Parts: sequence; structure tokens; C-alpha cells
Amino acid sequence: MSSFSRQRYGDEINMKHKVEDIFIPGVELTSREEVHLLAYFPNIEAILKMEKVIDNYLPGKKNDSRVFGNQLYYDLNGEIIGIDDTLRQVALNIGLDNLVDLVH
Repeated sequence: MSSFSRQRYGDEINMKHKVEDIFIPGVELTSREEVHLLAYFPNIEAILKMEKVIDNYLPGKKNDSRVFGNQLYYDLNGEIIGIDDTLRQVALNIGLDNLVDLVH
């Protein structure tokens, strides 16, 4: 997904969610030691910024959809708007302590 698409998606969420709706941006991360963490962010801008950092710690391989299935992007209406070819179902190349520091 291009940075333009990420920004557009973030803008859609910001515009369509009302004050009474609850939306907490978050991501599950897996450290090199296979420890799973949940990281929450105050807003869409913060998680999009972190996504760019996290991408640097991915193995840099393409997703094999025959093994892992497709990584699909949806809009707020449940329509598929794209496919992410990046392999994201694996541990990041960063240790637990450094990952915690990175999120904070």
C-alpha cells in the first residue's frame, strides 16, 4: 500500500468516526524472540508513522498467499481496496527490549 493510500485510509477513518464511536488504533507485533505485543496509539497519524518504522524490521519477503492467504485492505464499507504483498505474519528482526522502547 502506498503512503498516499495509507493517508487516504487514515483520513477516511478520522472523517467517518464520530466522537461517540470508539476506535483505538493498534497493532500486534512479534519480537525476534516470538513474544507477541499489542501496541496502541492515540491516533491514526501515530500508527501510520509507526508502520513505516516497523516495516524496516520485516524480513523483506513477499507474502506467499498459497501458504498464508491474502493480506487484504478494506474500506469502512467492507469493500476490498487493495492487497498487501509484504510478508507480515512473521517475527520482526528486533529484540523484545528494543521493540518495547521503539513503541514507547
